[in-house]
Amino acid sequence: MNLVNIRDLFRNQEKYVDDSLGSISRINLPTDYEILVGDDGSSDNTLETVLKWKGCFGKHLKIFSGDRY
Repeated sequence: MNLVNIRDLFRNQEKYVDDSLGSISRINLPTDYEILVGDDGSSDNTLETVLKWKGCFGKHLKIFSGDRY
């Protein structure tokens, strides 16, 4: 089976993180998937909100965070 890759990108989108990742959590995903979340230097609590989803997705959630270019 092929790896399913879902990408979700945020910057100062704290109020939308739960809706977005919550929608993904309701999808019937195969066993082999990854969710790549990028945070482009948010100055609000976007990254902290994303980190709360680690318990739901576990090893499937990969978070990339860095300063805005």
